[in-house]
Amino acid sequence: MTCRVGVKKHLKGGSKAYDPKQHSLLTVFDMAKRGYRSIPVDAIKALTINGQTFTVEV
Repeated sequence: MTCRVGVKKHLKGGSKAYDPKQHSLLTVFDMAKRGYRSIPVDAIKALTINGQTFTVEV
């Protein structure tokens, strides 16, 4: 998934009914589907930032 954090352009007002941090979720904007997604932090296997890949090891 190609996504970004910190996107605020497509917000539609209101607030979430839950606190993502309490549920270990990271809110990102999915660039392909043009919508927000909540990703479980413990499900992240790798990140590519500025062309550099970081693998998450458990």
